[in-house]
Amino acid sequence: MAGRVKNAKKLFLTGIVLLLVLSTGCMNKSTELADGFDEDELKKVSGQVVDQINKNDYDTFLEYAGDELAESISKDKFENEVVAYVNSKGAFQSYGKQAVIGQKYDKTGEDCGVVVMAAEYENGTIQYTISFTKDMKLNGLWLK
Repeated sequence: MAGRVKNAKKLFLTGIVLLLVLSTGCMNKSTELADGFDEDELKKVSGQVVDQINKNDYDTFLEYAGDELAESISKDKFENEVVAYVNSKGAFQSYGKQAVIGQKYDKTGEDCGVVVMAAEYENGTIQYTISFTKDMKLNGLWLK
């Protein structure tokens, strides 16, 4: 029992670290999706990003990432924090609800497209918040 509590605490702390480490993207007031973004494309690419996490495919994940995000997440961090957290929920089952909003990137004022989506796993649900630049480069990823 003590081991389960210790593991639960470790996973919780990992989740918090993930939020802090990967918070390089859009974090501002929600707005309508800006011109130049396609809602269906944002949903499609978000699913592809989650698929790469589920497959532990760091190299393909990086193909989606913008420069800032790519620099902030090493292969070790991807595997030991992101993938480890996802694996703690068991096997992927299906995607749930999705919502798309627009936000401004705090550092530059650039428009971002943000997808909030649920992914069902055999031992729970993960809410992904995934943000993209207008050129569809991943610039933010949050899991909870």
